[in-house]
Amino acid sequence: MAKYPNRQRVKIKVRDQHGNVKYPRLQRYENETGTVIASEWLTRIVSVAGLEKQAPGAFYLYTVQLDNGVILKDVPEDALEPLLE
Repeated sequence: MAKYPNRQRVKIKVRDQHGNVKYPRLQRYENETGTVIASEWLTRIVSVAGLEKQAPGAFYLYTVQLDNGVILKDVPEDALEPLLE
């Protein structure tokens, strides 16, 4: 089950625990807020834009509509944090 269901409010985070940029393609959206509008469970090895290398195994990618209307696709789960509003 996805960590963030549709309609969950989230904030974009692009840095790892050391403060380094982990997702350069999302950096201009850092700290912006929005709503999850879709999620996809991937179970094969894929190359995803923004990841440093191929990501093996199974994981979720999300589509997020930012509050300003921009839609971000293929957002990794760890690039999101829940908003408690």
